[in-house]
Amino acid sequence: INGVISKLDIEKGETVTVGSSVISVISDANFQIEVNVPEVDVAKLAIGNSAILTLDAYGSQEVFNAQISEIEPAEQIIEGVPTYKTTLVFVDEDERIRSGMTANLTIETARKEDVLIIPQRAISTESKTQIVRVQEEDGSITEREITTGLRGRGGLIEVVSGLNEGDEVVTFIKED
Repeated sequence: INGVISKLDIEKGETVTVGSSVISVISDANFQIEVNVPEVDVAKLAIGNSAILTLDAYGSQEVFNAQISEIEPAEQIIEGVPTYKTTLVFVDEDERIRSGMTANLTIETARKEDVLIIPQRAISTESKTQIVRVQEEDGSITEREITTGLRGRGGLIEVVSGLNEGDEVVTFIKED
């Protein structure tokens, strides 16, 4: 086995019994991240999806890149929810990464360029219809039915139809 001895739980002259752990070894291969993905999200994932992550030790400003390398086919029940162990590998080696660090990650499951996006909070739902308020050129506010697509980070959502570039979407109305 290739690696680095990370823990030695025995001293010269001690007796070792069967099944006792005396040495821990950390592989010298690239570190991996294991996450448990709930069943509602696992269908969106695929081997090769990229991820952006931060490590608590270095704060939210230090970003690392990773990629999904494995999704286990069998579920694990965690707190009553079926989850699937998903393994990600770091794209680049970085000597600052240590075993056992806590990661916060966002996995990219789809990407679209040049789409119309609005804040999710601008949308209201009436009888399964998605509605936004738009300020017209004369200052009046009208409601429009829209169709949405992908949900992005930061509360943004793609608008597939019902709005045009340049439309002013109302997210808040101050009442006196």
